[in-house]
Amino acid sequence: QAQLRFPFSITQDNFGNFYFTDQLNRRIRKIDNSSINNPIISTIGGNGMNRIFTPDGNLAKNSSINSPNEIVFDNKRNCLFFIEFFQSGNFFYFIRKIDIQTNILSSIAGNSSFPPIFTSDGNFAKNSSLLQVQFLTIDEKNAFLYFFE
Repeated sequence: QAQLRFPFSITQDNFGNFYFTDQLNRRIRKIDNSSINNPIISTIGGNGMNRIFTPDGNLAKNSSINSPNEIVFDNKRNCLFFIEFFQSGNFFYFIRKIDIQTNILSSIAGNSSFPPIFTSDGNFAKNSSLLQVQFLTIDEKNAFLYFFE
């Protein structure tokens, strides 16, 4: 039985399964809809540990995911993108991705430079400082990921 603590954002795959952020438990959950009468909740990302940043390439379910909030699938429903808010004396925002097939966690945008420095257009997203990222969405036609900062 999963105890939820501040579920925040939800999205759906092509099979009717729901994925959502469980912000205060520091997890990303899946509601398996294969049995409509008895859906199963499982953790696909986050181990519940706080204030540890997990580097790219690790299994998402074994990784620390700090305060995940917005969540969205890519246009092919292969990857799940989410905003991670990380606090370790300072505030850092990252946009991260979980590959649904491999469960590998990787960073898409954001770095841990402090204070956050404005990064001009044309730079790699992973090298950019992010501050107060609030929203994610996918352009279904072109597969562009947009966010507000």
